[in-house]
Amino acid sequence: MPLARYPGRPEPTPWALGLTVAGVLAAFSAGVMVGIFELIDSFSELAAISSIAIVAVGLGGTLWDLRTQAVWRWITWGTTIGLVGGFGCAAILAFTHG
Repeated sequence: MPLARYPGRPEPTPWALGLTVAGVLAAFSAGVMVGIFELIDSFSELAAISSIAIVAVGLGGTLWDLRTQAVWRWITWGTTIGLVGGFGCAAILAFTHG
């Protein structure tokens, strides 16, 4: 029995749910990146920047492999956008701290 509603046609893409999941994960992962930066920045600014770079690069390789999977693509793109946004926010915080 085929999984598609109509034989010979692919399964429809769940855009609303997918974009919602991606948006929530983007906000969450950006918050985690900024939180890691703020926590470690109280000790050393260089260690804070280094640690979020290590987190971003470490997750980036895994996420890059999962980006073509049907369900995982929403999780992958949301988390990737959040990592980039969180890294950008942390870089701005690093330059504006006194």
